[in-house]
Amino acid sequence: MKKYDVIIVGGGPAGIGAAKILEVSTFTFCLIDKNKFPRPKLCGGGLTGKCQNILKKLKLSIDNISKYDCNNVKIISKDITKEVELIKKIIMVDRNEFDYNNVKQLKCEIFQGENVISIEDNILITDKDKYEFKYIIFADGINGYSRKLVENREFGFCLEYDVNQLSSETIFDFSVTKGGYGWVFPKKTALQLDLLILTRKKLIIYLYYMISLKKTDLKSIKLKLKVIISRFFQKKYMKSQ
Repeated sequence: MKKYDVIIVGGGPAGIGAAKILEVSTFTFCLIDKNKFPRPKLCGGGLTGKCQNILKKLKLSIDNISKYDCNNVKIISKDITKEVELIKKIIMVDRNEFDYNNVKQLKCEIFQGENVISIEDNILITDKDKYEFKYIIFADGINGYSRKLVENREFGFCLEYDVNQLSSETIFDFSVTKGGYGWVFPKKTALQLDLLILTRKKLIIYLYYMISLKKTDLKSIKLKLKVIISRFFQKKYMKSQ
């Protein structure tokens, strides 16, 4: 059994940030992630001015990864479309590359490809080992183990899709759906389309109804929805590209 003062679960930006802060402390610590880096990570990947400042304070360099600078944002609502010039640019990054670059800059032990199974008192159990800890930091995201520990919490529904097409526009569209919004983030080598539905009661009822009839499974439903959303975004935003 391995022993640490602090265990960080999750190697995304939050977990990396916690690790960098702990590097200047007297705590012994490690980082555990269920994936092996580099790993696929679908995300908007927009680094705002605040994010850029935090990266500098943590001494995390992004010099060696691909980036796309965004200086303007288009805001779309039902009645208004407005182009906004940013005070400080947003840097668009690929999260696969960004996270892997950050992990390589850490000075702690990193255990990759380990899933958290359970916690018993001050023992964290993965599918590969056991870890004794005094403190634990969960930074494992929406699909992580820590989600099971949160009760009575509402979750939105988000679809993300990468397309092999380039564009210079960054868009936030509040006219796409009621109770949600869509966004288009340009990257150096691709374009990312996203749709967030904050009120998903009817959607969940529909999903369970389809599954109960055994017409299809949840995975294939999500795939169908992704195709529908991607086609909509491509038709709306990329017809003139």
